[in-house]
Amino acid sequence: MNQAPFPNRRRVRLVDHSLQKSLLVALVLMETAGVALAIWMLYQALGRIVDVNTYRVHFSGGPSISAQLFIEGLRVLGGMLALNVLALFAADRIWAWYVARIVEQLDRLMGASSALDFRP
Repeated sequence: MNQAPFPNRRRVRLVDHSLQKSLLVALVLMETAGVALAIWMLYQALGRIVDVNTYRVHFSGGPSISAQLFIEGLRVLGGMLALNVLALFAADRIWAWYVARIVEQLDRLMGASSALDFRP
C-alpha cells in the first residue's frame, strides 16, 4: 500500500517567521535607542552633579555626591524598566492578535461542529 507523504501535516503555520523577525528587529532597535538615550541622560545628570560638587571646599548640609549619583542611576534604570515593560506589552498585544487570527478559524469550525454542521 502506498500512502501519501506527510498525511497529517498541518495546513496552517503557527510560527510566522516574518512576524517574529519584525518583532525582533523592532526590539533590537528600541533597545538600542533606549540605551543610547539612557546613556545620554546619565551623562548629562552626572556632569551636572560633578560640576556642582567640584569646587565645594567644606561640607554642606546637602546630600552627598554618592547619594546623588545613586538617585540618578535609579532614575535611568527605572526609565529603562518602564520602556521594557511597554515593549513587552506591545509585543504581547501583537502576538495575541496574531494567535487570535489563527484560532478564529478553529473557533468557527468548533462552533459549526457543535451545531452538527459538518459542511466544508
